Amino acid sequence: MTENLDFYKDEVFRCMRCGLCLPSCPVYSEEKIESMGPRGRLSLIESYVSRKFKLSKIYKDRIKKCLECKSCFFECPSGIKIDEIIHLSKEDIFYNEGFRIFPNILKSIIKKRSTLSLSFEMLKILNIPNRVFHNKIDPNRFFYNFLILNPLEPKKGFPTKDKRSSSKENKKIFKAKKSQGKVIFYRGCLINYIYKDIEKASIDVLNRLGFDVVLVKDEICCGAPLYSYGDRKGFKEIAEINIKLFKLYDEAPVISSCPTCTVTLKNYYKELFPDNKLSPSVWDINEFIMKYPDIDFRGFSEEKRITYHDPCHLKRSLGIHKEPRLFLKSIPNANFIEMKDSDRCCGFAGLFSFFYHDLARKIALKKLDNIKDSKADTVITSCPGCMMHIQRTLIRENSPIEVKHIVEILREANIYV
Repeated sequence: MTENLDFYKDEVFRCMRCGLCLPSCPVYSEEKIESMGPRGRLSLIESYVSRKFKLSKIYKDRIKKCLECKSCFFECPSGIKIDEIIHLSKEDIFYNEGFRIFPNILKSIIKKRSTLSLSFEMLKILNIPNRVFHNKIDPNRFFYNFLILNPLEPKKGFPTKDKRSSSKENKKIFKAKKSQGKVIFYRGCLINYIYKDIEKASIDVLNRLGFDVVLVKDEICCGAPLYSYGDRKGFKEIAEINIKLFKLYDEAPVISSCPTCTVTLKNYYKELFPDNKLSPSVWDINEFIMKYPDIDFRGFSEEKRITYHDPCHLKRSLGIHKEPRLFLKSIPNANFIEMKDSDRCCGFAGLFSFFYHDLARKIALKKLDNIKDSKADTVITSCPGCMMHIQRTLIRENSPIEVKHIVEILREANIYV
């Protein structure tokens, strides 16, 4: 057993087995199996740390199928850090399983910009059958699973490369008309390689607030996939590279439009390197815009019925949920409708939706029902990962509802100061 999990041993025994955490768990809600819920997982971990059994296939399966959405922690009357204990159990599994091919390949890819770019270029090729065979394959056939594994959006294919941020030009500063300072925009993988419009909209909104925007040369992945896999050592290597890289760019605020990247740079890096200078300078873009109370909107050209999905990392890890609603409710011609369970996980959870796509899709379908019930034309979120998962589900269900990132909506509503 790893030292970190052993440290939390007493915390595990505090669970009263009340079960108040169960309804909040999206995985338990779908599977209805006790060991698939927070209480059951804690019970398994309690037996494991008491050395009643060794690592088993079913134990590893139950622990790895946790989304880490943190809902259980907020429901627990004893305040047990269930999410942290389960995450440390993932780390314990990782180090006791010995050499693993997948995380080593993953680390090799994401620690260099060149290999990261190459891997996304390869996804372009994988997306060809996705575009050709979409809606033409029987979902019960094996090949359909391959299409689901492809994270890129069906029908629309791979977005066109944006010349403004190519590897040769990504030192470019995007100047504001009336500059009051400089910020760095951390794109993260999904925005950098898939959702280029979120990058454009983020730069545009920050420029309108009066900030010159810098894109960092050789930016790499934040390391969140390794963190969620339990590879603490590999994650630490990525964190060291990023912290060293950002030292070269003064101490300007670092803005992100991806909550997973934000919580990784801001919170997880700080856990490993408490004195690093990067973490305190990182802001989620909603939080950063909120600093400027004089912002206003010209509004939509015609009425839009909109609703909002709370990303887990944004609401429960960073405590940001009021800000986007304040913006959306202030937009002229915006009819904001709060959907039921807006903060319930959509089922994406990074690698979770890759390894357990059937379960991830079931969870997403429940989110889809709530979106449809709201009668909104557009569902808005602040996370490119949630956006991808919800968008993919809507397309497969032939729904006309649009999915937008909040910065795309702020740009469309003509935000100004």
